[in-house]
Amino acid sequence: MIFAQKALGLQPSPFDAWLTTRGQRTLALRMERHSANALALASWLETRDGVRMVRYPFLPSHPQYRLAHRQMKAGSGIIIAELACSAADALAFCRRLRFFTLAERPWRS
Repeated sequence: MIFAQKALGLQPSPFDAWLTTRGQRTLALRMERHSANALALASWLETRDGVRMVRYPFLPSHPQYRLAHRQMKAGSGIIIAELACSAADALAFCRRLRFFTLAERPWRS
């Protein structure tokens, strides 16, 4: 049991617990801004040449826009954008981004 607690991090330190509690105070505000920024970015991406498709649940163009509004207060921060270029060009573009990182390693043949 002690090994699992240490290896899996099942027992946070008092400092970790304090940081978690402190972070909870501003979580609602941070998530509100997170979602608002994502909606602004998704809306902007839809207007750009070179972007084939954008998926964000609070965009009117999303296929389940009405359902998202019924079930959620905001659309979170995840945006899907399909670029109108080859996979190699899209990967090169992603590697040049400064404020975003790749969530997964690209598949290589």
